[in-house]
Amino acid sequence: MFSKIISPKVTKDTKDTKVTKDTKVETNMKKTSNNAIPSIIGSDVTIVGNVSSQGVMQLEGKIEGDININHLTVGNDGWVEGSIVADEAIIKGKVVGTIKARKVVLEKSAKVHGDIQHEIISIEEGAVIEGSFNSTKKSVAEVSKLNVN
Repeated sequence: MFSKIISPKVTKDTKDTKVTKDTKVETNMKKTSNNAIPSIIGSDVTIVGNVSSQGVMQLEGKIEGDININHLTVGNDGWVEGSIVADEAIIKGKVVGTIKARKVVLEKSAKVHGDIQHEIISIEEGAVIEGSFNSTKKSVAEVSKLNVN
């Protein structure tokens, strides 16, 4: 008649955290260098205003404002209406605004309406992008000029 509920094992290290059994939260986030816990913005949350963090954030809700962060993952249901400045940005949801990041990953469910400035970029088949790309790496012509002299 009664059964014991077994909760999933939780460890201090959040890398490759996978929580199952009645929950849909699944992340591949790493702790920041100062051991800060990653921030998760749920699908029922809307933030109006700018967000700044030196840590890691998983966005499943909506942010209407600019984001300046170390590592950002915009989940499938996540939505950003504003610019993103990050070291690493993984986009699965929707972004309306510019993205400026050292590393940008656009997964197949990503929808981006805005320009992307990047050093490293990965785009999965199926991602929808309306905007221009600008690599921050030196162009081949610039590198050739440097080697000639």
